[in-house]
Amino acid sequence: MPQNRNEPASIKQYIEHIEYWVDKPALDSVLKIVGGASEIAVCDGVLTGPRCPTDERWCNCALARFSRRYGIDRRIREDEGLYYRWTKKDEIAFIERGDITASRNHRTGRLEAGLSVAAGPWYYRSYPRGYFLRGERIDIGADGEPILALDSLRPESMMTRRQMLNQFYAENVGLISRLSKQWGISEIALFLLLLGQPSGNYPEQPGDAATASQIL
Repeated sequence: MPQNRNEPASIKQYIEHIEYWVDKPALDSVLKIVGGASEIAVCDGVLTGPRCPTDERWCNCALARFSRRYGIDRRIREDEGLYYRWTKKDEIAFIERGDITASRNHRTGRLEAGLSVAAGPWYYRSYPRGYFLRGERIDIGADGEPILALDSLRPESMMTRRQMLNQFYAENVGLISRLSKQWGISEIALFLLLLGQPSGNYPEQPGDAATASQIL
């Protein structure tokens, strides 16, 4: 249990006590949602971002674009088909047996064309473990996420949530430090942004959100 229960003292403390912090909406006081905006931006030490109908759409569209713009997460290679996949079960065994099934969008109830993945460490709050996955992108899902062909999947080893976040931080520690100083925001605030912390984006207000095509 961290000594300060209101906010993490550092990125390392956040990761070390991830089971405690995972349900805390720490980013709500860091990110300001701006109606009509299409991108995440930083101005005078304040992070601003667009309103999206779901946190998933916000991560897969606005945050993915922001991450690509600043070279976040050198581990991921979208052009080589390498992505994050979070899970509650040992999916790798299903993939190796050829028994993996298409993802279902929990908001719409519809099956996707293949397996849903992410281009960043988003969704870690809902899943205790994950792995890196290679595959052929064949579609974009209902929430803006990449969809991989089921017969193209090549998984790496399963990791715990803490291991995944430690690896993400190790890949980006220098960049996080530099951008934190450049923008005048704390390293932990920037780290939480890059993890896709929920930001109170929904429900969407009529005329107050950029379209998915604008964000993408």
